[in-house]
Amino acid sequence: MGFRILGTRRASISATEVSSKRFVVPKGYLAVYVGDKMRRFMIPISYLNEPSFQALLSQAEDEYGYDHPAGGLTIPCREDEFLNITSGLNGIPIEFRFCDTHTISCFQVLETKFRTAPSHSFQFKAKTLAFSIATAVCWGLGMTLKLEEIQVDPPKSGEVRVKMLCASICHTDVSGIQGSPYVNGFPLVPGHEGVGVVETVGDEVKNLKEGDMVIPTYIGECGHCRNCVSGKTNLCLTYPFRITGFMPDNTSRMSCRGKKLKHTWTCATWSEYTVVNANYLLKVDPGINLAHASFISCGFSTGYGAAWKEAQVESGSSVAVFGLGAVGLGAISGAKMLGATKIIGIDTNEMKREKGKAFGMTDFINPQDSDKPPSELVKELSDGFGVDYSFECTGVPSLISESLAATKMGTGKAISIGAPNEPIVPFNHTTILAGRTLKGSVFGGLKTMSDLSIVADKCQKEEFPLQELFTHEVPLTDISKAFDLLKEPNCVKSEIYSPFKREVIRWKTCSLQGILDSTSLGMKVGSSMIRGSQNAFDSLQHTLQDTLLGVPQILKLLR
Repeated sequence: MGFRILGTRRASISATEVSSKRFVVPKGYLAVYVGDKMRRFMIPISYLNEPSFQALLSQAEDEYGYDHPAGGLTIPCREDEFLNITSGLNGIPIEFRFCDTHTISCFQVLETKFRTAPSHSFQFKAKTLAFSIATAVCWGLGMTLKLEEIQVDPPKSGEVRVKMLCASICHTDVSGIQGSPYVNGFPLVPGHEGVGVVETVGDEVKNLKEGDMVIPTYIGECGHCRNCVSGKTNLCLTYPFRITGFMPDNTSRMSCRGKKLKHTWTCATWSEYTVVNANYLLKVDPGINLAHASFISCGFSTGYGAAWKEAQVESGSSVAVFGLGAVGLGAISGAKMLGATKIIGIDTNEMKREKGKAFGMTDFINPQDSDKPPSELVKELSDGFGVDYSFECTGVPSLISESLAATKMGTGKAISIGAPNEPIVPFNHTTILAGRTLKGSVFGGLKTMSDLSIVADKCQKEEFPLQELFTHEVPLTDISKAFDLLKEPNCVKSEIYSPFKREVIRWKTCSLQGILDSTSLGMKVGSSMIRGSQNAFDSLQHTLQDTLLGVPQILKLLR
């Protein structure tokens, strides 16, 4: 079966086309929600220049009109009033019955395309409203996550409300739910890895605007405190790593059934929307691969930064990495980038052998194949003296001492990255007495603005084989499955995607006539439609998912 994409000059749309699951809100139309029952209509954009319709928009502003979370404009008038007014306008509103076709924020379209229209046609009071949206909530220690409808408040001064596109699971999230010292109380919205789009900007936010693609992080950067100015650490004193579960003003922006919810590390990314202080957000190129952007918001970047900023690995040196999850693979990648010539990976999972090689590992040790301690096995592969640098990425207490013992006497440096469930770990003092250095690390020593931006740029340029991290994906509505997947031996990273990710992909796939022109898919591009085979469409969608467009590019197409 063929498909077609409608252009702005299309005079009418048939009921058959509207009922098709492949139909999307076409260029030249907006999706609107009308009345108490929120009936969904498509309206021609030309309505925005009609005085009678502008009166409806003014009413929306005065009452409760806002950019609907699903991607449409809410109009609070009665249905009969809406139909009566629009009956006298050119073009007719067309009702549609499914909700997964609103593929871009109408608020963004209005701001971009109709700058000359009266202000009330696009100045909606989104900043004063709270949304009810789906969120994964953990109600108590060790309890199973439950998908809840919660309220997300508007951002306060200095804050941003983010429409999450996708997130990912870090093992620290799991240990937090099970009782980690790095999580302080319940009920809790988990998640600290992810990527999203700025939906609402609070007062005093200077560096972000609606529509920006952003990565939430758990360490801010003010650039002015003693630590930021020193250049010796990423631990900002103004916007520190917070385990209280609250925003910097010690309050929450999320609630459910009258109870305030705690934000994991100020991020709370396992939600359709979250509110984050702007100093904990990094703006990224909107064309970045979404899954990869999520991975660099913590795991991979933490390991990469540990090699780059904490250990400062030297060219020609030797390295050992304990644990080859996303953090460990990041450490391998960082060591390779810095010129290490021997990089030893240690993991009990044989699958990690090939993963490690993809990132630059030269040797692999499976401790289960020997009765010797891992540190001795590392020394056997490094002339009997040990390595110059080691990275402990598992959080297993006994391996902290092992990673230090695996380094050279007198000069060896071990970086402790993994987060143990217990704050006190066993340690052999004679190991460190022999001149070795043990250094702790949070977020790999990376500063959010100064350093993570460099990692994001490398990610954008595909300098890392981050596709090797991406092993599974699950919808937010099936979040518990992501936890089960962590037990699978072939799982490195599971991506958790919200409905909004699919919306952006759908717009990207169905709007890019220029890209379609340049492909060899055998499609004929006309002035108002594109035809092609379903196989070609599926192939194109798969290809474009790896070069995802963000909101700014989409808006450019709509101009």
